[in-house]
Amino acid sequence: MEFKEFRNRTAREPNTSPYPPMELTDKEKQLLRQLAKDLVAINVEEFEEFLFENNGVLPERDWEFVRRDEQVETYLRRREKYGLRGFGATKRFRRETSDTSASMSSTKSEELSSLDVADIRSIGFKDGTLEDGVYGAMSPTTDVFRTKSAYVDDKIEECNVLALIDNVSDADPFTSLTIRWRVTENPPVMRTFLKSYDHIYLEATGFTTLTNGDRISYQLLHSIDFPHLTPPLKTHSRGQVAGILFFRQIDKETVQIHGRAVFAIPFERARALFTHMVLVSMSKSCINIFFAAQMKKLRWALHERRKNSVADFVCTSCRVTHKIAEIGPDNKLYWTKVHVCPFCMTQVIKSDTSITMRSEIAAGRTTLRRKKKAKCSTRFLERGAFRPTGSDTT
Repeated sequence: MEFKEFRNRTAREPNTSPYPPMELTDKEKQLLRQLAKDLVAINVEEFEEFLFENNGVLPERDWEFVRRDEQVETYLRRREKYGLRGFGATKRFRRETSDTSASMSSTKSEELSSLDVADIRSIGFKDGTLEDGVYGAMSPTTDVFRTKSAYVDDKIEECNVLALIDNVSDADPFTSLTIRWRVTENPPVMRTFLKSYDHIYLEATGFTTLTNGDRISYQLLHSIDFPHLTPPLKTHSRGQVAGILFFRQIDKETVQIHGRAVFAIPFERARALFTHMVLVSMSKSCINIFFAAQMKKLRWALHERRKNSVADFVCTSCRVTHKIAEIGPDNKLYWTKVHVCPFCMTQVIKSDTSITMRSEIAAGRTTLRRKKKAKCSTRFLERGAFRPTGSDTT
């Protein structure tokens, strides 16, 4: 447990990286790809055990029912029944200064006990598609990370994408691999004296298949430690988290949700308080991810309508107010009210998520090219390479 020091606070701009630019070697990137693949495989096995051996039910002897939000039920593993099976231990990367090679090992948390962690599962159903689930969960950039967090209401104070290992593409619009930093908000009673917890973690999104051929989408989070790149900050306590969220299509309009998260408990006396906080956060996140997908699709639909028409882009009848999250030029998050009729909103929700994501990717490439062109033009002018006609003197 670490308490706040009210002196020597940093003047760093919120939601910017507290570390220098993260440059990973090819060896480190390959190790991270393999780590993500292995962790997904471990959890697919447990998901199949839940589906096919336990018939979609968590054994009552191992799991205690805690809460229900809409069609999602959340359970806490009984403390005497823990078995992490390799999932949950923070992975540490070591870089050898002599030959730029890298190695990976588990940290001291490798043998996490029931006193150290809370093991949580959220299971249930939600209207939508596999693509909606992973689209709502993923956030390729820091700005999207922030707006998604606002929709999901996951109590994240600050966040930043530290490294982009595998970016989304036209071929795989939902497949990504990144290193992230985030700060989780403390419970209100502890904010005045206890440091907030931050996490450095690997996030992977994509698709895989079950042994019966069913296609599922996922979002993986797993704490990772780069002692040479991301040392602990004096302003925060370093936390540990591991989680995965699976989406499986049951019928044309219904998705099965299966989420699992392992959180390190900071100290035993805070177990009940912290466990309740992460239980509520995980349960609501499983539902709000689909809301985030809808709002992201609505934002893009409005963007396209504004671009293609000079007329008013809102509906003219049966107006229903929605709030769209945006990051302003001053790096602050703002909510913009828009009015959309139920018919148009239904069209947005039912629209092809893959098309929306590919359109966003294309727009991102265009924006990046414009920025590079503007930057090159600025440098060109600064070097005095351009001189107006008639400027030369004889």
